[in-house]
Amino acid sequence: MKKPNIQTEIVSYGKTHRIELSTDYLAKNVYLNIDAEGRFSKNFFDLLPNRTTTVYFKAKEEISNFKERLKIKTLINDDEK
Repeated sequence: MKKPNIQTEIVSYGKTHRIELSTDYLAKNVYLNIDAEGRFSKNFFDLLPNRTTTVYFKAKEEISNFKERLKIKTLINDDEK
């Protein structure tokens, strides 16, 4: 498997954050993590190349610097982005 290059676009409004993910190669077992209380609409999924997947994060409190705090792991890429 080739190492995927995952791209993210994040739009935050209040306590809700929309995360759009795309990749150039298959990304197996994508796991999203952030050091804040809340819930992802989906997690631990496969990201297919040239397709966009949208995930929402609903936080208990407003989060500053969401994009910098979001960590993404995959089966082949266990270092955090």
